[in-house]
Amino acid sequence: MKEILPSLLSSLVAASDNFRPALAGTMRQIGQYLALNRIYVVALQPQEDSLGILHEWVAPGLSSSRHHKWWQTNSTSSLPEWMSPLRKNQHIVFPWVKGGAEQAAGIYPFGDLGIQAILIIPLWAFNRFFGFISFEDLTSPRDWRSEDIESLRLLAGIIGQIKFAQQTEEELRKTKNQLEAVFNCIADPLNIQDRSLTILMCNPARASLYNLQVQDIVGRKCYEAFQNRTEPCLSCAIIDAFQTGKPAYRLRYREGNEQRSASWAEVFAFPIRNAEGEVIQAVEFSRDITQRKQAEDEIRKLYAELERKVEERTGQLQKIQEEMVHKEKLAVIGQLIGSVGHEFRSSLTILSGILYLLKNRGENEDIEEFIDTLEEEIHKMSRFVEDLLDFSRTSPPHFQQVDLEKILQKLLQKINIPSNIQVIIDYPQELPKAFVDPDHAEQIFHNIISNAIQAMPSGGKLTIRGSCEGSKLMLSFTDTGVGISPINIRKIFTPLFTTKAKGTGLGLAIVNMLIKKNKGTVAVESVPNQGTTFTLSFQISPAAAEKEPTSGGSLA
Repeated sequence: MKEILPSLLSSLVAASDNFRPALAGTMRQIGQYLALNRIYVVALQPQEDSLGILHEWVAPGLSSSRHHKWWQTNSTSSLPEWMSPLRKNQHIVFPWVKGGAEQAAGIYPFGDLGIQAILIIPLWAFNRFFGFISFEDLTSPRDWRSEDIESLRLLAGIIGQIKFAQQTEEELRKTKNQLEAVFNCIADPLNIQDRSLTILMCNPARASLYNLQVQDIVGRKCYEAFQNRTEPCLSCAIIDAFQTGKPAYRLRYREGNEQRSASWAEVFAFPIRNAEGEVIQAVEFSRDITQRKQAEDEIRKLYAELERKVEERTGQLQKIQEEMVHKEKLAVIGQLIGSVGHEFRSSLTILSGILYLLKNRGENEDIEEFIDTLEEEIHKMSRFVEDLLDFSRTSPPHFQQVDLEKILQKLLQKINIPSNIQVIIDYPQELPKAFVDPDHAEQIFHNIISNAIQAMPSGGKLTIRGSCEGSKLMLSFTDTGVGISPINIRKIFTPLFTTKAKGTGLGLAIVNMLIKKNKGTVAVESVPNQGTTFTLSFQISPAAAEKEPTSGGSLA
């Protein structure tokens, strides 16, 4: 065996990629050289509990025996007596099966198979059992030489190594196929690139994202295949992973076009290291989050809308609270004014009586002068008391269909209009009547006209203009007086606020109160040193008045 062993080993190693023909040639040479009758190469199957014939050599003139079937129909667990030593890398040898091994023949069925001498050598490599080779002599007992056994063991070791390499390769192939199947089944886009940004692997999800085939992408630069660029992208997660050696993250927006909608994606890049710890490749994984972004945008919009509504509602509540506080204050003021007014009226009655007595005592210039002053002050106090009492009254209005022009004309005859003030009335005849309390309307007009007269001490023009807007009758009073400053215009409807030396501060407060009671509105516009316009609105029908909420003065 030593003479032909080197050539046998070299032929097996050289033909490892074409193993079966080389194995057949090697077994034929061994059978002929050792004058054997049969050689079986039996391999352990992957499930490691069954045996399979890897190769059978039979000497010329002999046919395959039932021995072949016997190897394939027995499992390793059914042959523990002789599989045990083989698994320990121990060979089995019987020089004479029927001669001195009657007991062994009962354990090993070789005699029944016509075998005279047999040598079984395990296929062993890298501490792993792969099967065995059975060398059989059917003609006579044989003295198996130790050097032949060693040579055959060495040969079996080479075969075991080749078998190990084949199994390892097969396992790697299966693992590769499994990994590729998993890689391709991932629903999210996935690709692997090297440091030159060349795409090594790409799953169908990534290819379909760009309407390409996998084979059209692999081997190309990522920025060429995906972005149609000639150089890397400015913000690239893969480059970041290569440079830092750490996972990288990007949020990517993809513009829409005629073929696709705009989309958002999360991009993750993970470095892959070799045995030395060097980053040689990187995995890029992306996930479409367009629906999530849309949901987040919708939530943000809803949140902003909720904040707006909360702020709006808070403002409304604050306004209601302020109005309630204001009403409470006005109620207290009204009670106080009522009490004060009655007291003032009683005192004024007494003073008026005394004034009457003084007038009837006879003529005296000094007394006459004091009497005139007293009379003037009593008149002012009377007007102030009347304003106080008007403001404190809480009686509801008595609505009627009223011609506002007639009320205005009658009022202008009562009021002492200075000669240097021109009053112009522009009130179309076709305007409808207003649904309002006539007494309230007259007092509102009186206070506004009086206010306008006081605003034009050097004379001027007061224009009263009527119009109709939908279900409302509009009446504006425009003077050419001194105007109202931006600071004071916000306070003019506040009770007791006045900028006049002899004013009561109740005239416009009464206007605001009465216009509210009559379901109307009052607005004011003013330009200092140019004039002021008060615009009133009244309902023209009972139905409109019922729908209209109570409102008050505002700034135009």
